[in-house]
Amino acid sequence: MQPAFGKKEVFIERKEYMSAFRQWIENDQGVALFGDTESIYGTGKTTILKKLYSEYKDKVNWIAVWLELDRYSLYNREHISSQLAEWTSVEAYLQNLYDFRVLLEALAHEFAVQDPKLFGPFESEIKRLLEEVSDNKYIGFFRQLKIDLSGMESNAGDVNIVLEREPTPENVTQASYLNITNSQIHAGGTTYNFGKLADAEDRVKRLVMEVVHDYTAIFAEQFNRLETTCQLTIFGDDYCYLYDQRIGDWFLDLLLKLDRTAHVISRTISGALPESIKNRAHVFKLGNFTRQETKEYLVQRLSTVDVPEVIIDQIYQFSAGNPLMVGLTSNLFEGIDINDSDTVGTIIRGFKKLPPATIEEMQKNDEYLGQRLAQLMDQLHDMRRHDELFIALFDFCSIVRYFDYPMARFALTELGLMDSDDDKKLRQLFANLRQYSFVENVAELNQVPRYRFHMFVRELQAMRLEERDPKLFEQLHGIAEKYYQNRIHESAESQSDLSYYEQLYHFENEEWQFLITEWLYHASMVSSSNAFMQTQIEFATQYFEAFSWWGCYVDFPLCNNLLAQWEWTLEHKRGTTAEHERLGARLRKFHDAFPIPPAGIVKPAGEHWKEVKVALMSIMSLLKLGATDLSEEKLHLRALLLEFLGYCYLYSGDAKDLERAKEIYKEAYDIYIKQDDSWYAAWMLTYLGEVYVQAGAYDDARKVFDEAREEVIDESLKEQDNELISRGYYFIGDAYWQESQYKDAFATYNKCIFFAFTFLWHPNPPDPYTLRWYSDCSTHVIDQLLALYHEKQLVDEALHFGQCLHQFWGPYWAYQEEPDLETLQDALEQQNIAALKVMLFPPQPMTQDMGDPNSDYAVIAEATLEEMYESVETLDWDCASSE
Repeated sequence: MQPAFGKKEVFIERKEYMSAFRQWIENDQGVALFGDTESIYGTGKTTILKKLYSEYKDKVNWIAVWLELDRYSLYNREHISSQLAEWTSVEAYLQNLYDFRVLLEALAHEFAVQDPKLFGPFESEIKRLLEEVSDNKYIGFFRQLKIDLSGMESNAGDVNIVLEREPTPENVTQASYLNITNSQIHAGGTTYNFGKLADAEDRVKRLVMEVVHDYTAIFAEQFNRLETTCQLTIFGDDYCYLYDQRIGDWFLDLLLKLDRTAHVISRTISGALPESIKNRAHVFKLGNFTRQETKEYLVQRLSTVDVPEVIIDQIYQFSAGNPLMVGLTSNLFEGIDINDSDTVGTIIRGFKKLPPATIEEMQKNDEYLGQRLAQLMDQLHDMRRHDELFIALFDFCSIVRYFDYPMARFALTELGLMDSDDDKKLRQLFANLRQYSFVENVAELNQVPRYRFHMFVRELQAMRLEERDPKLFEQLHGIAEKYYQNRIHESAESQSDLSYYEQLYHFENEEWQFLITEWLYHASMVSSSNAFMQTQIEFATQYFEAFSWWGCYVDFPLCNNLLAQWEWTLEHKRGTTAEHERLGARLRKFHDAFPIPPAGIVKPAGEHWKEVKVALMSIMSLLKLGATDLSEEKLHLRALLLEFLGYCYLYSGDAKDLERAKEIYKEAYDIYIKQDDSWYAAWMLTYLGEVYVQAGAYDDARKVFDEAREEVIDESLKEQDNELISRGYYFIGDAYWQESQYKDAFATYNKCIFFAFTFLWHPNPPDPYTLRWYSDCSTHVIDQLLALYHEKQLVDEALHFGQCLHQFWGPYWAYQEEPDLETLQDALEQQNIAALKVMLFPPQPMTQDMGDPNSDYAVIAEATLEEMYESVETLDWDCASSE
């Protein structure tokens, strides 16, 4: 009778190490201590430290926090790491800066979790102060750049459509820093592409270092002023992922500035410490298992005290006691009779194909463990070669990045290996597979239970499968692609009871983003010409739909992640040709040339539109979207590209291009009407209306905006496209303004603000996009009010319309302290945009309101929106001298 699978989670206490650690950390907490756990790969440093962390976290008068430092590494930023020649590039600096702020906020949060009373206010203050630094440094950077470019300090106020405004969380974000080299600066009547300035890289690096200095000083100052009798310990795991990047130095520099705290990091021997730390660090070298510890592990792992000595000796020799290799080797003895000398002998003979392992070789040869892992996987494969289901399941799980039971069953069914009678067998097989030490549970990913092979195993096995059977390798990727495609369709069907507009919010759903990213990974690994052309069409469609949804207005990580996934896959895919790479290169050119933050609602004119146009036309040519007999898929994709091609003519700055913009949007509209897609069609009408406004055809503009609004309006504020409606009123207001009909202009602008405010809360609570929209709309209306006051010299009208704008929000003011309008004229006189926003409109939601439908602010908004909606048409805008 074969024994059952043993215990998967095994902990072996490294007594000497743990005793030395406890003595060190408990010896003197009066000063900052720095502990360094150095080891070779696979020695179990994370396991040991996690055990110690849990021990101290639960101690009375002790606060211990845990950081997984690899999360903040460029090595885990596939979308940029493959493009970096070295970690000192400007892209690396900016990504490190982004991750450093995330790390600091995570550290503050972990302390707050352990002691909410002491560290809760600290966490909130850190977030506020870091945000303030980001805002002020970013604004100041561009203001100084404007002064340098124009040579006129007096013109520094007119820096950029965002930079003219007061800093707010939604318009100066970390995304702004990441895209800083794509910014356009308007100075002295000239538009500059910042990234092309000769000293752009040096300027950005200096800015980054200034921000990091302030981040560090703020965190240390706030931390050190806290009063507590508790002993504090920070565990930072896997520093080796940061050591060769600037963020690694920044992190260590921060730790050295924190008082009364013990800092413990773990790293492999390759992740060297800087000299400034070496002199202060107490190094704990964690070695491999001894033979006795190897035996203890196997006794627990195989759930028997009678492990034959020959097995212990051979595993110890093969692995040199490396815990990772001991664990992987023990998998070969799972589910067999370990007292069967023939079976055990066969396994041991496999070990002897390689010489006994040595620690010295492990330390100096990165491929050493890989060679032994390959031997183990070959043996595991060979032992189960007669189990067709196991071999197929093992191969499939080697080429996917995540798997679960439904996915496994789908794959084996597609391979023709499953029928209804095999389900029980497969469930047992799947349960057994999960017991292997190299199968990781990633159930926390998007809250969906999933598993994956350890990266070490997965990458090796995928590479070997591709070498051994390239046809099967591609077939399995095709099956995974089909599985994710089905899941995407199922996700869409599950939302069929929602309005079409609400269904489009799947772009913001983490699970959907996961599905689409995994689909793209597998689809792009399929190399046949016909399949690859279809994949290009589908990929480009997903990218441009996401770009149309969010990316053309604010930075949308999904767009960059999709593009980066495509680039990464083709970089690592065998048989990639120049034809395969062209789409990625052209999309990257489009993505980098298109002005996103801080461009605003009305995009700035400039040479960048020529680059955007060239990229779009080349994509159309590559994907053959200019033909007259296009499929429905290609027609839809063509219409998506026409949306942004229209931008190139609408915002070119040349009035002669407006006619071409009109033709483009009419064609896109006709395509969407033909495909019965009224929502996209309505958006093409809004762009067409904007063309009419710029061309001075104001009646035509109002007509098409009315048509667009009718397509998306709904009985419920929650289910209609409030953004489109707000945008329409934005430009209708501009039309009235151009006609000098100021009363109608501000009555219309008021509607724009109302629907922008509604868009903040419906159908979802605030996010960076809706915050930015509300800010841009309210800023535009205040700009027009200031223009009426200063440029038009219509002081009474400006005061009256300001009072009307304030009065409209009466239902909201009933719940909040109503701003005083006594200083309205002073604010207008001084052009104080920030003060005017406070007086005239409800404030921006704060960080705590983001994504929370039950926040206090959300409750007030819900209580007042319907009442204000009823009065939006009835407010009296007449002014004695407004005619």
